[in-house]
Amino acid sequence: MNNSTHFFRIALTFLLLPLTILSFGQQGNVNVMAEKVLVKSFNLHTTEVVSLELGEPIDVQTWSKSTVRIQLNIALANGTETTLKSLVQSGKYNLKYRIEDGVYVIYGPDLRKQYEVGNALLKENVSVTVFVPENVLVLMPEGTNEPESL
Repeated sequence: MNNSTHFFRIALTFLLLPLTILSFGQQGNVNVMAEKVLVKSFNLHTTEVVSLELGEPIDVQTWSKSTVRIQLNIALANGTETTLKSLVQSGKYNLKYRIEDGVYVIYGPDLRKQYEVGNALLKENVSVTVFVPENVLVLMPEGTNEPESL
């Protein structure tokens, strides 16, 4: 093998290496999901009954603190980090509360709202974990699989 052939092989390797890396990088990103965890706490003051109107499957756990803590785990199967950031900034995942007849009602007015990117609906997976103080009665909407009280 002469020097020019050896030089040509090395040069070709360095020219094709970035192209190979880029093509594998593109294939690897096909199944990447955009994910984010959001947390919000609510001070119950003296309220001992909480109603959760979040429209998602809810995992309720007790803890020794006096506040309700809600953790939203959000994943977009067909969205980017930028898309998810825009949804967060637009207020889609904002949680609010109101007090009705002595019941502290926590709700997400836009949680069920659906968005399109391009011509496709965003495939969104939201799981909700709620930490409530011990001895607080939790009311859930029908259709959830959690007990009404802890």
